[in-house]
Amino acid sequence: MKKLLSLLSVLTISGTAVPTTIAASSYRKREKLNSDINDLQANNLEVLARFKREENTNQQKSLLEQMVQLILLVLS
Repeated sequence: MKKLLSLLSVLTISGTAVPTTIAASSYRKREKLNSDINDLQANNLEVLARFKREENTNQQKSLLEQMVQLILLVLS
């Protein structure tokens, strides 16, 4: 009888531990996925900001070149 109770307690303990382990594993996977998505979004925002800065710089250079050409044309 003691062996049967011991076996029953082991089965009960292991039966409650397995769903907890599965739930924790699923939670970790979801957290890693969310973390990866957040990293990608931050990287995309950084690339977009850099692109806009470069675009503004290029526009400023183009405008400056046009102004220089206009000044040279007026002076000649």
